[in-house]
Amino acid sequence: LQDRGLVNFVTSADEFHTRFIPIERVRNAVQAAAQLGLKVTVKITHNPASEMTESSAAQILKLAPGPLVSYKTAKLTAAGRAKGRLSKDQVPFAAKAFSGCCGEVIKFPAVNAGGELFPCCGFGQQNRLVGLTRKAPLFDLLLQMQQNLLFNLLAHAGPAGVWEKIKSRLPGERLQAFGSPCDVCNFLYTDIKAKKEVRLWLESLLAGRSEEHTS
Repeated sequence: LQDRGLVNFVTSADEFHTRFIPIERVRNAVQAAAQLGLKVTVKITHNPASEMTESSAAQILKLAPGPLVSYKTAKLTAAGRAKGRLSKDQVPFAAKAFSGCCGEVIKFPAVNAGGELFPCCGFGQQNRLVGLTRKAPLFDLLLQMQQNLLFNLLAHAGPAGVWEKIKSRLPGERLQAFGSPCDVCNFLYTDIKAKKEVRLWLESLLAGRSEEHTS
């Protein structure tokens, strides 16, 4: 993967992940990535009951923060194993977090251990899968990602911005029900009604652009 352009190794280290992956394996992985000269990012999912902190993770992984090593605390997101298991208190609504563009989509594409390329680190049951690096050149997949209309809209307007365009056709759904912009994005990709409305909105945008070119 490094030979194909990988520059940043991202992994998680917290109670929610170490139940399934021994911390020794995470330690081996981050140290190996650091030895290769890759940038290393360790994400720590946090809620009031969490014990793992950025400083304690650095001590456990035996990898000090530095120019190429960073530890980042992230809010719980109702996806994967956490979907349907989080209370409102665990993912409180913060209006400011929902405003503006998404700083991850397209800007920080991610490749998982299976060689699958995504426009961000939110693999989300492969909903945003771009393609497989073992079946197509990474450069071609990156171009495909950059040309994806919905990815670009999410990057520039944010998931909440896309939500605003279709919310009138989703009665009963409220932005305040989501704990983070990632939750909104996952909803747009997984909810049957939302997916349909997003598709119709994109089709209307493309139709309008086509009319501009023919007029």
